[in-house]
Amino acid sequence: SDKTTAVYKLAQFEVSCRLAKQHPELAFHVFSEFSAYFNELQPDHQRNMVSGMLPWIQTIELQLDPSGGPTATSYMLLVNLFEITVKSRITLHNEIQALWQALATGPYAGNVQLVLDFIIDVCLDRKEQNFVIYAKQIVVFLSGTVAGAKVVEYLLLQICPKTMVAERRDPIVSPADTTGLPYIADLAVVLPSGAKQSGLSLGQLSMILLVDLIVSPDKLPMDKLATLLQVILVQWDQYIAIVQDQARELLVHLIHELVISQIEPGSTDPDKESIEEFIESIRQHDPKIAWGYGDSEIKAGEEDSRAVSQPMGFVVDEAVKIFSITHPTIREEWGKVTMAWATSCAVRHVACRSFQVFRCISTTLDQQMLADMLARLSNTIADDENHDYLIFSLEILTTLRSIIDALDPLDLLQYPQLFWTTCACLDTIFEREFQEGLSMLNHLLTKMDLSDPAVLKILKDNQPAKWEGSFLGLHALMYKGVRSSNSMGRTLAIMDRLIKL
Repeated sequence: SDKTTAVYKLAQFEVSCRLAKQHPELAFHVFSEFSAYFNELQPDHQRNMVSGMLPWIQTIELQLDPSGGPTATSYMLLVNLFEITVKSRITLHNEIQALWQALATGPYAGNVQLVLDFIIDVCLDRKEQNFVIYAKQIVVFLSGTVAGAKVVEYLLLQICPKTMVAERRDPIVSPADTTGLPYIADLAVVLPSGAKQSGLSLGQLSMILLVDLIVSPDKLPMDKLATLLQVILVQWDQYIAIVQDQARELLVHLIHELVISQIEPGSTDPDKESIEEFIESIRQHDPKIAWGYGDSEIKAGEEDSRAVSQPMGFVVDEAVKIFSITHPTIREEWGKVTMAWATSCAVRHVACRSFQVFRCISTTLDQQMLADMLARLSNTIADDENHDYLIFSLEILTTLRSIIDALDPLDLLQYPQLFWTTCACLDTIFEREFQEGLSMLNHLLTKMDLSDPAVLKILKDNQPAKWEGSFLGLHALMYKGVRSSNSMGRTLAIMDRLIKL
């Protein structure tokens, strides 16, 4: 009954604290009752109500039912809290933050994981980009708590080749309420679906949710930098606007946090100004940093050492140069990550882009990388059913050719498989693959002295045990190349080299 605001507001809060302690079993019911009235109030009254809600939320433990989703009461709390977030995000920003953080800072640390899983499930289910924008805010609120320190770690674990595939998911069905709760929000009303939008993959969503969390360098384990650079580059040209936009934003955040913040003020080495220029070109969508989603096929006759678009080469080179300042081993680490993605990701666009990134950053090779590439190549080369396979095979052949081109002659003899791979590829029924095989052979003839008996012995000793038929030499593989004006000149030039042997 006191007229002084400072007195009666505190009294309301104290009453709520005491009741929440005495009747924790009523917490879900009371919160549902609060949220039923919340939407009808003016912002000032909503603010008062939040202070009454907080003590109850701190006593709540979210729970899963046997099917793996949240129980009916936990579902109610999450959708009601989400509705409050959507409806009053601007006027009550601090209060909304306090509500989500109360859920994460109570005695139940498992709440954070359950909230995170729920948000991710709803984003992937509803294919609604507005939802993703709210999800980003909620994740930032959670990560600011002690229990939320694991949020970054969890999202980083979700970024791998397997999660780049957008999977079909069963729609989320709200669990049946058997407790007679006063109010449960309807997500379809809170955020009605607009035009049909493309669904995100778990990997893409995890990258988007991470963008705003990389704002203090101590949160990012440095061994994950290569993976983040990898996902940024393969999503750089994504046709879903929010994914492309957030991939670029993430690169800017990483440069600021991991490099620029480490440069001493007034230092001229490294050149901070050129790094700032690069960031500005990203922010301004400068054509020199942009390439299209469709610019992925290697054009015939353009098989230069990298065979990638100029903007892509520029962005990768700049990224390697900038991050090498504080992370000297980034080139080797990223090379391994991008090859792993290239040879294991089921999304063709991501796999092809990964091979292109590899050609930009790495010339090193180990037996495992080569084995992975040859395993993928053997599944796709000379496949006359599928145009996608042809594009993928060309990426692998171009990558093998760039590796042969980069290896020293002595190092090349460590990989006699490259010679036999080239011979096998020249048997293909596709002219584009044959031409790439010619380029590989051309580099091999430059690097290997096939008139040297020692070299020939190494090659013969390493002929694959399962090679079908006898090997009739290189010359016999060349003849079909003179059937086409596109291949004839290159074929005759190589025959000319072979005749001298």
